Amino acid sequence: MLFLQKFIKYHMLPKPIYSAALNNKRYTTTEGHFLDVRIKGEKEILVNDASVTDVDISGNNGIIHAIGKVLMPVSGAIFFSSLV
Repeated sequence: MLFLQKFIKYHMLPKPIYSAALNNKRYTTTEGHFLDVRIKGEKEILVNDASVTDVDISGNNGIIHAIGKVLMPVSGAIFFSSLV
């Protein structure tokens, strides 16, 4: 699998989940790694260390939750550090 495909799939879950159905737990991505979701208060959602900035955006093939930064799997961080 190409790096870009793996990178994008790291940001995706296998099934659409609306924000109201998210829980404080670890979700497995379509790429096979994990994302830790934490619900803080009534409106703050964190994915790993990224804040969710917009929720429940309908797309043609799923639900989008916008985050404030790009998530980097460990394998991606190692890949990018080898380029420098």
